Amino acid sequence: MAKETSSRNSSLPLHEVLEAEFIALHGEVPPNYPSSSEGETRLKALWAAVHGLKEKRSALCISGGGIRSATFGLGILQGLARCGLLDKFHYLSTVSGGGYIGSWLSAWIKNDPDGTRGVVTELRRRPDSTLGPESRPVLHLREFSNYLAPRTGLTSVDFWTLIATFIRNIFLNWLVLISLLAFAMMIPRLGLVAINLQPDWSGLSTLYSWELLTNSSPPDWNVWENSFKQPWNIALVVLLAVGFVLIAIAMAYAIIDVPSTGNARLPQRRFLIYRQLPLLIASLILTEWWALFRSVHGDEPFRPSDWLVKFVAFMLASYLVGELLATVVRSFRKHEQKAWPDRVSRFAVIVVSAAFAGLCLWGMATRMFLNHDKTEFKLRRDWEATFVPGQQQTIIPSGVEGGITQIVEGSYTVATPQFPARIAEKDRDALELHPAPDEQTQSTKFR
Repeated sequence: MAKETSSRNSSLPLHEVLEAEFIALHGEVPPNYPSSSEGETRLKALWAAVHGLKEKRSALCISGGGIRSATFGLGILQGLARCGLLDKFHYLSTVSGGGYIGSWLSAWIKNDPDGTRGVVTELRRRPDSTLGPESRPVLHLREFSNYLAPRTGLTSVDFWTLIATFIRNIFLNWLVLISLLAFAMMIPRLGLVAINLQPDWSGLSTLYSWELLTNSSPPDWNVWENSFKQPWNIALVVLLAVGFVLIAIAMAYAIIDVPSTGNARLPQRRFLIYRQLPLLIASLILTEWWALFRSVHGDEPFRPSDWLVKFVAFMLASYLVGELLATVVRSFRKHEQKAWPDRVSRFAVIVVSAAFAGLCLWGMATRMFLNHDKTEFKLRRDWEATFVPGQQQTIIPSGVEGGITQIVEGSYTVATPQFPARIAEKDRDALELHPAPDEQTQSTKFR
């Protein structure tokens, strides 16, 4: 007899299910059947008992494929019946379209008074009339094989139900796919919005001017500008710190996993998560940091050569922190220690690579994405301009030298030794421009 399940789980294990089936079909299990509690042992004994039966077991399996599989399966059933083989099978296994014809066969066998024998007799019978070539169950199956719309025609409810179902499914698919496509198309736009993010200098300066008029207090634009830039500077520090940490994590993973250093043999999924993904996010964050920094501090003096050391130092620091992090992680793992000459040479290669990476970043940031042809000028006469960011009218005296930093919508933003200002394009005749070569870019600018 099959043993009672000792597991607290309500579901029965496979060997107990098969034992119950064997007992239901063939009486008792063999006398030498093991009473072991191990399921694998009892399964092997059960398979031996099944193969040891006098009548060998066989199964008819019908695969899936929709109505085509069901039609093919009907022909197979008729052919097996006419060959006298259909009633020789002990099991029927079906899936999908095969299940459609298999369930029809099972229902017919159950409802026929003679059971399997009567079904086989009907299936093997040759057509004796052109008007009624097949038995009633087969004709019923053929009449309703169009199960999506059993009754066709413009006046059929089934037809219009099928049309409505088709339109509904198409709409649902489009709702998902178009939303995903729209989101993918919005990613570049969101990136552009992030890159162009900048303080609203005009609106805030106007608000500050109204506060000054209300309180009748003297303006202090330098203090106002510094206080306004403080939260932006905090955001810049946060972005820079996150980018720094992400580069350090990517570098640490490389040291841990590379065969010549850690040889951790981590799976490819870890490589994508801890190496490629941090570098991708860091590149986006640092790009946003540089764009935001130039938007907030764009009115300040900028010399690209002063930033070379900063870029190189940033990359060196991030790579060295990554090396330190990898050393800490490797201390908890068993690995072969490299000889000191190898470790020193590898460290030197990392330093050189980090410095070169900083140089490349500096070149892209200051040479590719900044315009170095700043137009410099000298005033021929007194110049009426708008103070930036205060939006106050002021007069710049004749003889002052400065540079045009931006040209937007018919106005020139200029930097003078005293303050930045804006002048209308119509007053450009007040500027005295002289061409001269740029010492850094070797391009032409005006002096």
